[in-house]
Amino acid sequence: PDGERLLSASQDGTLRLWGAQSGDCLLTLTGHKGEVWSCSFSPDGERLLSASQDGTLRLWDTRSGNCLLSLSGHRGGVWGCAFLPDGERLLSVGGDRMQRLWDALSGECLQILDRYQGWFKGCAFSPDGERLLSASDEDEMLSLWSTRSRDKPELLPGHRGYAIGFAFSQDGKRLLSASEDRTLRLWDAQNGRCLLILEG
Repeated sequence: PDGERLLSASQDGTLRLWGAQSGDCLLTLTGHKGEVWSCSFSPDGERLLSASQDGTLRLWDTRSGNCLLSLSGHRGGVWGCAFLPDGERLLSVGGDRMQRLWDALSGECLQILDRYQGWFKGCAFSPDGERLLSASDEDEMLSLWSTRSRDKPELLPGHRGYAIGFAFSQDGKRLLSASEDRTLRLWDAQNGRCLLILEG
């Protein structure tokens, strides 16, 4: 987040922290017993999160390189991971096709979001961390979840191809999605209504 460090994940089971200006390796983090498939910084840059083929998530200290927490619960490898904007919660996406929300301090699993279909394509959080937008390649709909409740997601139909990119506006009131159908769609994040379709 400070623009001075880079983070990489490797098939050899390690993560490396690099100096963005010098290109020097500052830290090598070891502990996973399989390929590391995803990694991210915490919003304050003090911690790192990694997801691995070994079925675990690990939380690391960026200064010492020490592993702070190891989280398990997915059946199979963990494909993706991210901090929520508040830095207090984590999201993981597993090969078991489950999405889990975790407490970033205790490591407790707070919520298991309903099973998604197909292959996970990606996700985005609202700026306040209260909502999660995700997509898979099973259908052409986006799913809008609450990160505070166990309600089923609100589905956003309309694209005629798989979603390949999406983001919330800075105020969290609108969503933008890009699809293989060569359109962009602007959505009202409050009611799920499509406001605008851009074709290219």
